[in-house]
Amino acid sequence: MELFNEYSSMAGSQDFGKSRLRLASRERIHTSLSRIAAYSTRIETNQVKAVGYGEAGRYVLAEGITRDMLLTIYDVNTSQAVLLRPSKELGGAMEKRIAETVRKRRMGNLEMRAIGLQENDARLLACVGRLHSLLKAQLVEVDLFGNEMRHIAFDTRQGMCYDLLLLDRIYRPHELANAERPEDFEKRRSELEFV
Repeated sequence: MELFNEYSSMAGSQDFGKSRLRLASRERIHTSLSRIAAYSTRIETNQVKAVGYGEAGRYVLAEGITRDMLLTIYDVNTSQAVLLRPSKELGGAMEKRIAETVRKRRMGNLEMRAIGLQENDARLLACVGRLHSLLKAQLVEVDLFGNEMRHIAFDTRQGMCYDLLLLDRIYRPHELANAERPEDFEKRRSELEFV
Protein backbone atom coordinates (compact mmCIF):
# COMPACT_ATOMS: atom_id res chain seq x y z
CA MET A 1 0.00 0.00 0.00
CA GLU A 2 1.63 3.25 -1.18
CA LEU A 3 1.49 5.97 1.49
CA PHE A 4 3.61 8.67 -0.13
CA ASN A 5 0.66 10.81 -1.28
CA GLU A 6 -0.87 10.74 2.19
CA TYR A 7 2.53 11.51 3.73
CA SER A 8 3.09 14.41 1.31
CA SER A 9 -0.30 15.95 2.06
CA MET A 10 0.40 15.75 5.80
CA ALA A 11 3.87 17.24 5.31
CA GLY A 12 2.23 20.41 4.02
CA SER A 13 0.00 20.87 7.07
CA GLN A 14 0.70 23.27 9.95
CA ASP A 15 0.69 20.49 12.55
CA PHE A 16 3.34 18.42 10.76
CA GLY A 17 6.15 17.51 13.15
CA LYS A 18 4.35 18.61 16.32
CA SER A 19 3.10 15.14 17.25
CA ARG A 20 3.85 11.56 16.31
CA LEU A 21 2.99 10.63 12.73
CA ARG A 22 2.16 6.97 12.16
CA LEU A 23 1.11 5.75 8.71
CA ALA A 24 1.01 2.03 8.03
CA SER A 25 -1.31 -0.59 6.66
CA ARG A 26 -1.31 -2.39 10.02
CA GLU A 27 0.01 -2.08 13.56
CA ARG A 28 3.60 -3.10 14.12
CA ILE A 29 3.96 -6.25 16.21
CA HIS A 30 6.78 -6.88 18.68
CA THR A 31 9.47 -9.46 19.26
CA SER A 32 11.89 -10.09 22.12
CA LEU A 33 15.62 -9.55 21.83
CA SER A 34 16.43 -12.91 23.44
CA ARG A 35 14.37 -14.68 20.78
CA ILE A 36 16.18 -13.23 17.76
CA ALA A 37 19.62 -12.10 19.01
CA ALA A 38 21.40 -15.20 17.68
CA TYR A 39 20.07 -14.53 14.16
CA SER A 40 20.78 -10.80 14.08
CA THR A 41 23.21 -8.11 13.06
CA ARG A 42 23.10 -4.46 14.15
CA ILE A 43 23.02 -1.10 12.46
CA GLU A 44 24.21 1.94 14.38
CA THR A 45 23.62 5.65 13.85
CA ASN A 46 25.42 7.02 10.75
CA GLN A 47 25.72 3.61 9.06
CA VAL A 48 24.45 2.10 5.81
CA LYS A 49 24.13 -1.66 5.58
CA ALA A 50 23.21 -3.75 2.51
CA VAL A 51 22.05 -7.26 3.41
CA GLY A 52 20.12 -10.13 1.95
CA TYR A 53 18.16 -12.82 3.71
CA GLY A 54 20.63 -15.35 5.09
CA GLU A 55 23.76 -13.23 4.51
CA ALA A 56 24.28 -11.91 8.04
CA GLY A 57 21.39 -13.35 9.99
CA ARG A 58 17.72 -12.86 9.43
CA TYR A 59 17.26 -9.65 11.44
CA VAL A 60 18.89 -6.23 11.49
CA LEU A 61 18.55 -4.51 14.87
CA ALA A 62 18.38 -0.73 15.25
CA GLU A 63 18.39 0.18 18.91
CA GLY A 64 17.85 3.62 20.42
CA ILE A 65 16.41 5.47 17.43
CA THR A 66 15.76 9.04 18.63
CA ARG A 67 16.63 12.12 16.61
CA ASP A 68 18.16 10.04 13.83
CA MET A 69 16.08 7.99 11.39
CA LEU A 70 15.99 4.39 10.24
CA LEU A 71 15.22 4.21 6.54
CA THR A 72 14.75 0.74 5.06
CA ILE A 73 14.68 -0.09 1.36
CA TYR A 74 13.55 -3.65 0.72
CA ASP A 75 13.12 -5.67 -2.47
CA VAL A 76 10.07 -7.90 -2.15
CA ASN A 77 11.21 -10.23 -4.95
CA THR A 78 14.76 -11.00 -3.78
CA SER A 79 14.68 -10.33 0.00
CA GLN A 80 17.56 -7.85 -0.41
CA ALA A 81 17.63 -4.74 1.78
CA VAL A 82 19.54 -1.52 2.17
CA LEU A 83 19.15 0.07 5.60
CA LEU A 84 20.46 3.45 6.65
CA ARG A 85 20.45 5.45 9.87
CA PRO A 86 21.25 9.04 8.92
CA SER A 87 21.61 11.74 11.56
CA LYS A 88 22.11 14.55 9.06
CA GLU A 89 21.24 15.42 5.47
CA LEU A 90 22.46 12.82 2.97
CA GLY A 91 23.49 14.96 0.02
CA GLY A 92 23.30 14.09 -3.66
CA ALA A 93 26.48 12.00 -3.79
CA MET A 94 25.33 9.72 -0.94
CA GLU A 95 21.85 9.35 -2.43
CA LYS A 96 23.40 8.32 -5.75
CA ARG A 97 25.67 5.84 -3.96
CA ILE A 98 22.65 4.30 -2.21
CA ALA A 99 20.81 4.10 -5.56
CA GLU A 100 23.89 2.44 -7.11
CA THR A 101 23.98 -0.10 -4.26
CA VAL A 102 20.32 -0.89 -4.89
CA ARG A 103 21.00 -1.30 -8.63
CA LYS A 104 24.05 -3.55 -8.11
CA ARG A 105 22.04 -5.84 -5.84
CA ARG A 106 19.38 -6.09 -8.59
CA MET A 107 16.64 -4.74 -6.39
CA GLY A 108 13.54 -3.74 -8.36
CA ASN A 109 10.24 -4.13 -6.47
CA LEU A 110 11.04 -1.76 -3.60
CA GLU A 111 9.32 -0.88 -0.33
CA MET A 112 10.53 1.93 1.93
CA ARG A 113 9.98 2.50 5.64
CA ALA A 114 10.94 5.63 7.62
CA ILE A 115 11.11 5.41 11.42
CA GLY A 116 12.35 7.81 14.11
CA LEU A 117 13.35 11.45 13.65
CA GLN A 118 12.04 12.99 16.84
CA GLU A 119 12.96 16.45 15.58
CA ASN A 120 11.26 17.97 12.56
CA ASP A 121 14.51 18.12 10.58
CA ALA A 122 13.33 19.27 7.14
CA ARG A 123 16.69 18.54 5.47
CA LEU A 124 16.74 14.95 6.70
CA LEU A 125 13.06 14.49 5.86
CA ALA A 126 13.67 15.68 2.31
CA CYS A 127 15.86 12.62 1.66
CA VAL A 128 12.78 10.39 2.08
CA GLY A 129 11.08 12.14 -0.83
CA ARG A 130 14.20 12.23 -3.00
CA LEU A 131 15.02 8.55 -2.46
CA HIS A 132 11.35 7.65 -3.02
CA SER A 133 11.39 9.24 -6.47
CA LEU A 134 14.97 8.25 -7.33
CA LEU A 135 14.38 4.56 -6.55
CA LYS A 136 10.72 4.46 -7.61
CA ALA A 137 9.93 2.75 -4.31
CA GLN A 138 6.65 2.46 -2.47
CA LEU A 139 6.50 4.14 0.94
CA VAL A 140 4.71 1.53 3.07
CA GLU A 141 5.39 2.71 6.64
CA VAL A 142 6.04 6.07 8.27
CA ASP A 143 6.61 6.38 12.03
CA LEU A 144 8.11 9.80 12.73
CA PHE A 145 8.37 12.39 15.49
CA GLY A 146 7.05 12.01 19.02
CA ASN A 147 9.23 11.83 22.14
CA GLU A 148 9.73 8.07 22.49
CA MET A 149 12.86 6.14 21.65
CA ARG A 150 12.29 3.29 19.22
CA HIS A 151 14.00 -0.10 19.10
CA ILE A 152 13.36 -1.84 15.78
CA ALA A 153 14.10 -5.30 14.38
CA PHE A 154 13.95 -5.48 10.58
CA ASP A 155 13.18 -8.94 9.18
CA THR A 156 15.10 -9.50 5.91
CA ARG A 157 12.99 -12.53 5.05
CA GLN A 158 9.60 -10.81 5.22
CA GLY A 159 10.59 -7.17 4.87
CA MET A 160 8.78 -6.24 8.08
CA CYS A 161 9.70 -4.09 11.05
CA TYR A 162 9.03 -5.27 14.59
CA ASP A 163 9.13 -3.31 17.83
CA LEU A 164 12.09 -4.81 19.64
CA LEU A 165 11.63 -5.59 23.33
CA LEU A 166 15.14 -5.26 24.77
CA LEU A 167 14.04 -6.42 28.23
CA ASP A 168 11.84 -9.26 26.90
CA ARG A 169 8.70 -7.59 28.23
CA ILE A 170 6.26 -4.86 27.21
CA TYR A 171 7.55 -1.41 28.12
CA ARG A 172 5.93 0.54 30.95
CA PRO A 173 4.48 4.03 30.36
CA HIS A 174 7.23 6.63 29.77
CA GLU A 175 9.95 3.97 29.86
CA LEU A 176 10.90 4.80 26.27
CA ALA A 177 10.95 8.59 26.79
CA ASN A 178 14.05 10.06 25.18
CA ALA A 179 16.41 11.41 27.85
CA GLU A 180 19.26 12.32 25.47
CA ARG A 181 20.04 16.03 25.39
CA PRO A 182 20.04 17.71 21.95
CA GLU A 183 23.67 18.81 22.39
CA ASP A 184 24.74 15.20 23.03
CA PHE A 185 23.03 14.13 19.83
CA GLU A 186 24.73 16.96 17.92
CA LYS A 187 28.09 15.49 18.91
CA ARG A 188 27.11 12.14 17.36
CA ARG A 189 26.04 13.59 14.00
CA SER A 190 28.26 12.64 11.07
CA GLU A 191 28.20 11.47 7.49
CA LEU A 192 26.95 7.99 6.62
CA GLU A 193 29.45 5.16 6.43
CA PHE A 194 28.91 1.88 4.53
CA VAL A 195 29.53 -1.16 6.74
